[in-house]
Amino acid sequence: MKISTLLIAGGNKRFVAQAIEAAHAAFPGTAVTSVDSLKAAQETEASPSPELLVIAEADEAKIREAVQAVDGSKLPRWAVVAMGGSGPMPFAEVVTEAEWSLPLLTRVFRTAVAMHLLHRERERLRGDLLSIGIRISHDLRTPVGGIFSATEVLDMSLSAAPPAVKSLTQPIFESANDLVRIIGQLTLVSKASARPDSRQQFNMATPVGRALERVEMKVREKGATVSAPKTWPDASGDPTSAENVWVGLLENAIRHSGKAPRIELGWEEAGDGNKFWVRDYGPGVPPAKQRSLFYPFHRLHEPSAARGLGLPIVERLVRLQGGRCGYEAGTPAGSCFFFTLAR
Repeated sequence: MKISTLLIAGGNKRFVAQAIEAAHAAFPGTAVTSVDSLKAAQETEASPSPELLVIAEADEAKIREAVQAVDGSKLPRWAVVAMGGSGPMPFAEVVTEAEWSLPLLTRVFRTAVAMHLLHRERERLRGDLLSIGIRISHDLRTPVGGIFSATEVLDMSLSAAPPAVKSLTQPIFESANDLVRIIGQLTLVSKASARPDSRQQFNMATPVGRALERVEMKVREKGATVSAPKTWPDASGDPTSAENVWVGLLENAIRHSGKAPRIELGWEEAGDGNKFWVRDYGPGVPPAKQRSLFYPFHRLHEPSAARGLGLPIVERLVRLQGGRCGYEAGTPAGSCFFFTLAR
């Protein structure tokens, strides 16, 4: 691998000499450019190959500024190594003056560039996910809306047709509704995966209330009875994701727990967090299928993967909030799907 190395000397000749020697040892044939400030480094033309920025006698503010610098693609520009600083920094390697040595600096330079390439790829994939989520939500909903409109017109034009002919529009409506549901699910998980650092403190009553409103029509259609505690605890996570987790578990219970099901929501303290659940009294899940209920979303491309998106999306949303999902069989029947979140 060839890189461009930018050196901010900081007036320390020993540092400059060792940094140049280490750069050549780590990446033979690399061009070395010496600049006298971070501002001067930012004014240099970005290279298409990875760039290593080495800062002498750096404080935290300077290191953070270097890490946050981006190139023309809005991706992290530099692999950053700082000589000095007061401790570890995210996405930067910090080496104290007492640790300077050619073997160590050579390894640090290689590690910094490898970490930088991973950082760039992570940010690129997060951008891809967000773009996919937004474009799926916007671009695909428009043609699906056209299908609905055209089918409604067709349905009205067949009002005088025999029932067998008029019923031909119903599968179109059902298929279009399935498309809307799938588009919503994929949009949800892609946006959540692109923005995983949105945790905050919130009271679980709000997501639960919104989730119950969203499934109200399905509850009525199924003749279900849903009960919930009067009070809910605080949790640490993303309230929007928590709402969608509740929707996913409620819809799963409504769909699989038989006619006029009785569904209970609840919670209890569990270690340093809380355990939340949706319990039903339906037929339950056969033991052979229990282990694959929360199939990892990132493995749904595999031929042997689960076919449904609902529970894998629930698992993904809970993992992004630092929690976990699980299933407990009822006694003698029924199911309890649960998830945990920190307080």
